[in-house]
Amino acid sequence: MRLGPIFRALFVIVACVSLLANAVVIGFAVRAYHSGTLPFAGGGGIGLGLERAERRAIFSRLRDERPRLRMLRRELRARRAEMVRALTAEPPDPDEIRRTMAAVRSATEVLQGAVQEVVLEAVMDEGRPR
Repeated sequence: MRLGPIFRALFVIVACVSLLANAVVIGFAVRAYHSGTLPFAGGGGIGLGLERAERRAIFSRLRDERPRLRMLRRELRARRAEMVRALTAEPPDPDEIRRTMAAVRSATEVLQGAVQEVVLEAVMDEGRPR
């Protein structure tokens, strides 16, 4: 029983379907990017309500603050990992779980506040009359 040609034909079919699916996904992504509905294209829902110059100012500030924001994201990931360890510990310690949940909440608020400050500074520096 020769399966070589059958597998080769299946491989060609799967490769063609994969290529077609990738083209469709890329097409949707390009369309969404140009329409401004992707988060990195226009900042998502909030960014769509801002002028292009304000969005550029925000992204420029976020780029400038990347090292600090990266550090805050790493801190948040570390707190989340601690929470997972506490949740999966045997036996579970409710006090430790509460402590790690509070640490995650705190790290989330710190990161969120830092990003919001960057956005506020960028919009205010843009000099748009209020």
